[in-house]
Amino acid sequence: FYVMNVMTSGKELLSEEDIYNQLRRISKDANSCSNPPRLGVLTSERRKQWAVAREQLCQDAKNKANLDLIERSCFILCLDKPIDASFNHEASTEQTSSGVRDDTNRSLQLLHGMGSKHNGANRWYDKTMQFVVSADGNTGLNYEHSVSEGIAVIKLIEHILAYMEEMKTKRLRRFPSICDLPHPQKLEWHIDKQTEAHIQSGLEEIDKYVMTLSRRISKKISDKHVHLTANTFSGYNLLVDDLDLYILRFDMFGREYPKTVNMSPDSFVQLALQLAHYKVHKYLVPTYESASIRRFHLGRVDVIHAASMAALQWVKAMEGDVKTTNEQKLKLLREAIEHQTEHMLKTILGHGVDNHMLGLRVTAESVMGKLPDLFTDPVYVECNQFRLSTSQVSTTTDALICYGAVVPNGYGAAYNLHTDSIVVCISCWRDCPNPDISALRYGEALRQAFEDMHEMIQANVELAKINTVSTESKIPEENLATTKENGESDSAEKQQ
Repeated sequence: FYVMNVMTSGKELLSEEDIYNQLRRISKDANSCSNPPRLGVLTSERRKQWAVAREQLCQDAKNKANLDLIERSCFILCLDKPIDASFNHEASTEQTSSGVRDDTNRSLQLLHGMGSKHNGANRWYDKTMQFVVSADGNTGLNYEHSVSEGIAVIKLIEHILAYMEEMKTKRLRRFPSICDLPHPQKLEWHIDKQTEAHIQSGLEEIDKYVMTLSRRISKKISDKHVHLTANTFSGYNLLVDDLDLYILRFDMFGREYPKTVNMSPDSFVQLALQLAHYKVHKYLVPTYESASIRRFHLGRVDVIHAASMAALQWVKAMEGDVKTTNEQKLKLLREAIEHQTEHMLKTILGHGVDNHMLGLRVTAESVMGKLPDLFTDPVYVECNQFRLSTSQVSTTTDALICYGAVVPNGYGAAYNLHTDSIVVCISCWRDCPNPDISALRYGEALRQAFEDMHEMIQANVELAKINTVSTESKIPEENLATTKENGESDSAEKQQ
């Protein structure tokens, strides 16, 4: 780890060229180092294990000062080595044979670095923002979600990309001269045997889940130190080999198509996600869609519940569980779309129930010392096991947004609606009690769902356009102006 000042002693911002030259200094120095301490892996541990290791580090004054520098820094920049095409998704046979990295490969590098033999320890997961730059040009951001919503981070990234495009036509300026700048500070650590044991354990846990490696890290540690970390589980144990990720690029249509038949693009995709799940599993599950409530003071997100009786009736009709005509399927889709859209609008305007229930649960437990029966009821517990966790984070660029499923037997689905295409990053866990769960299988079912919906609508476009939603359920006009600015995604378009 190195600390690089981005301002001169005279409080002037460094130019891009000076920053580049400072990074070259860092890269040259890092390449000359042999076996540096791989402390970044400690931040992947479960919080309790990392707290123990951090406390051990802080017993040394120099280590404590280093941690303070890292924690006070603007962000972390991870300079990665590239990953080869052998880590491509199993479905990308053509790209793999030609040695080209696919979307899944590049996304996994940003999520977890691909293990200790690659960039798995080249991270500091406590940091809100980690910019990852690979030597082959793969770039992205790994960000810690607790302090910020996706919309704020996307705005930052798109600003950076726009600035980079603008700077292509301009000459980089440098002031002051690089010779006036001190060398970036390399952080030297005092690592005792206990900390080394923690690091070793973390590295072993990474490799345990990367390609089911036949051997673990060869360096041995004493039985005493093994005992210290026997119950330590790395945060990577569900992020490397266990993480099944598939990127669906659907280019038959994009967000504009649902608008042509008076349907909310977001609700349209949510119903497609429900249909895809029913195709694979023959049932619906509790579904989470993030709804920004940033319009309110200290507002973060609430939950839009996409699994509904209206959605269930429609997917059953689509899959032939009940005999219906195409016209009846269209009417059922319209009812499900209107239900979803109304629920979405009410939630972003502050009428969601999940935050309210969370407040009641926390308050009741603190006052009563235990949870009331309501919050331990199997139905309530099941409703909060979001086996389909979704989020629309739309960008103007071809960006991929992905995350892991939030429960062991579920899916994650982050989707990006472009004008004429839809990109969905689908995740699940391979070590799952349900053998039918597969990111590829769900992704292909989602592709088929989009095609089925398109075919159904094209068979009777005029009927599909009929919107029966009541005036009362529409969002007030005065709120339309603020929704796009404050929403988690392109909310103003979702409401059309």
